[in-house]
Amino acid sequence: DQTIGVEKKITLKWGEYEIIGYIDRLSRDKKGVYYIHDYKSGSIIMNQEYADKDHQLALYSIAVKENHKEAKEVKLVWHFVAFGEDVFSKRTDKELKELKSNILELIGEVNLAEKEDNFPAQETMCEWCGFWKHCPKKKHLYKTEQLPKNEYLKEDGIKLAKKYIELAEKRTDVNRDNRIRSEAITQEMWKIEEAILIYAKKNNIEALNGGDKLVSINKKQDYDIPRKSYDLERYEELENLLQKTRYWSDISTIADKKLKELLDEKEIDSDLKKKILEIVPMKDSISLSIRKK
Repeated sequence: DQTIGVEKKITLKWGEYEIIGYIDRLSRDKKGVYYIHDYKSGSIIMNQEYADKDHQLALYSIAVKENHKEAKEVKLVWHFVAFGEDVFSKRTDKELKELKSNILELIGEVNLAEKEDNFPAQETMCEWCGFWKHCPKKKHLYKTEQLPKNEYLKEDGIKLAKKYIELAEKRTDVNRDNRIRSEAITQEMWKIEEAILIYAKKNNIEALNGGDKLVSINKKQDYDIPRKSYDLERYEELENLLQKTRYWSDISTIADKKLKELLDEKEIDSDLKKKILEIVPMKDSISLSIRKK
């Protein structure tokens, strides 16, 4: 066969979305059949079932068909170099149409999750990800570790993270012996926390590099449940509402866990739930935590 390109860049443009990939080798034979080659150096050979479901080379075949209208057929070939064996597969036009639809649906789900801030990083897979410079949880680490040492220590985010970590460790040490000193450190930490949140919002990041450790910004939505000690009016309003319902015997007192279980219960009366949520709305909660890299 004739080699058309090595490490050949392909681009798929579907509306506002663009998918870019690189084919190890693209070739064609005398009959006009195109071959997408993928060279593997691993110690495991792909089975046929897996090859027939693979998305990566199937996406490449869509691009090849779009750019080479003369192609009679497009075949996918995986070369397992260590074994000297090849695995072949191909896709019908119907299968490629379904794949495109599934990929666009997945992109839509990701976009919606990002919009709703419901897209937490899968921490166990982060080390394998090639997009740290775009990820809110990793891009500060990526950016700062590229800096020369003299610039690294001067970077604003690193200075804030280091100061916050230093104060947290200091507070732990004095907590046992000096409550007043501990409270003073806490007050200082609040100021640093505020500065960190401003920096994070400005730079769209969710974790700051602090040297040996990271300062993570944790966001979640939760019910704004009133406390009797400092929100008595709202607490009593909620208590009076619940005492008139059949649920009060189970709850008996306003505890976070029981109230959340009630609100998440599918059988709860919709009018009652609406009234409860007027008193106990959802709110954004932000906290900082320190963890190892």
